[in-house]
Amino acid sequence: MTETFKVGDVVELNNTRRERGTVDHIYTSAASGRTMHVVKLDDGGKSYLSDVEGMTRVLTTFEHGARVVHTSTGDAVSVVRGGPFLERYDGSSWYVVENADGSHETSAARYLSAAPEPEPAPIKVGDRVRILEASHAEFHHGRTAMVTRTDGTWRSDALGVHPYVVRLDSGGTLHVKRVERLEDEPANVFVHNGVTYDLDATYRDKDGDRWQFGGGLVHADGAPIGSMNGVGYQLQNVSLIHAANRYGPLTRFTDR
Repeated sequence: MTETFKVGDVVELNNTRRERGTVDHIYTSAASGRTMHVVKLDDGGKSYLSDVEGMTRVLTTFEHGARVVHTSTGDAVSVVRGGPFLERYDGSSWYVVENADGSHETSAARYLSAAPEPEPAPIKVGDRVRILEASHAEFHHGRTAMVTRTDGTWRSDALGVHPYVVRLDSGGTLHVKRVERLEDEPANVFVHNGVTYDLDATYRDKDGDRWQFGGGLVHADGAPIGSMNGVGYQLQNVSLIHAANRYGPLTRFTDR
C-alpha cells in the first residue's frame, strides 16, 4: 500500500543528505497527476518538493496518555493507553489507543500523529486575565484584571472592536482587545486596592459582621456582589468595593 502523508507530518527526504522537515502543503500536479508535497526543511527554513517515494515518515514516540489522531479517522482524537510495543517480524512499533467512544484498538506508530491542542475555553465574565492588547493603553499591557463584560462594542481605528471590559487590579476599568486567562491563580478571587479576596470564603468587617461574595453576580462597578448578616439587620446586593471601603478592613473569617 502506498503511504500517504498529511500537512504537519515530520519526514526525512530520501536524498543523499537525508534532510528532515515538515510537510507544509500538498497538491496534485496538473502535468503528471502525481501527489506532490512541499516540505519545509528544519535547517534554514528552505523548502523541498517531493512525491511519496522521495520521503519517509519520521515516527514519533508517544507517552502514555498522549492525545493522537489516526490517518484513517480524520480529526477524531484518541488517547494512548499502552506502548510502544515492538513487532518482532519487521521491527515496527505499535500502540494501544482508546477512542472517544471508549473502545480500544491497536495501531502501528506510522499511522498516528500528535493531536492538535484543544482550543482554550472562551473568556467569560469573572475570569482573571492578563491584558495583551488595548488601543491607547499600552501602559496597561501585561497588567492583571477581572473581566466584567465580554460583549463590548468600543472600537479603535487601529485594532477594531475591543470585546472585553475589565476592572484593573490597580483600579479603574478598561476596554481591551486581547487577554489571556490566568491559569495559575484561584479562579474565584477578586483584587481591590492590592488585596486579594477569596470569594469562596466568609469575611468579617470592622464591626464583626460577616460578609459573603460568592454568588457569581457582578456589580456595575465590576466587583462581585455580596451580602452581610449583622446582629439584627442584613445588607443585600452590596459591591465588594463598597463593602471594603465603607465597612473594612474585611478580614477572612473562614472557608464556607
